[in-house]
Amino acid sequence: MIKLNKFLPICLISSKTFIFAELKCNGTLAQLVEQRTENPCVRSSILRGTTKNSFQGVFLYLNQINQIKMKKIILIICIAFISFNAIGQTDESSYEEFLQESPFNRMYPKLIASEAAQYFGDWNKLFSSGPTTTKEARLAAISASAAIKCEYCIKAQVIFAKKAGLTDDEIKAAVQIAAEVARFSTLLYGNEFTDEEFNKALEKILSGL
Repeated sequence: MIKLNKFLPICLISSKTFIFAELKCNGTLAQLVEQRTENPCVRSSILRGTTKNSFQGVFLYLNQINQIKMKKIILIICIAFISFNAIGQTDESSYEEFLQESPFNRMYPKLIASEAAQYFGDWNKLFSSGPTTTKEARLAAISASAAIKCEYCIKAQVIFAKKAGLTDDEIKAAVQIAAEVARFSTLLYGNEFTDEEFNKALEKILSGL
């Protein structure tokens, strides 16, 4: 019986060709054949033939197995490539549809675009179903827009405010409040008002209310 080591180099000799293979297995050649081939002709040839024919039979069998495995691997790679390509096309198509939903959606990075758009939609609910009235919320937005000097914001918020029924005078009041907060903040900061001085000032104002 031919004994095989864990890593057995085998030199397979044909008429003019030397073929070197390495069998990664344990046990005897007979066990290898019983476990790895269902072809009785190959099994018989390996167990009955000369050492040369036995090695050639083992090599041919393993070569067939490797070819089958390689074909399977190539098939899997092809399927994966087609699938990933289809997914990429689907994602790109979905993103284009997403961009069509709102002109603002193109401002967000793709990674968080959907979540950012969802947040923006939820944030806008404060103007319709928040704890303040729609008019109050729009006045607050106008004040903030004026304070940060956002020309896009102030334009949009004034339009929305008028649509909600706010008058020009109410809008001017919101802008004046924002301006006064900014002005007084500059005065306090520039004169280095301490917390103690500021608290005393507040107490005096509150006592007169």
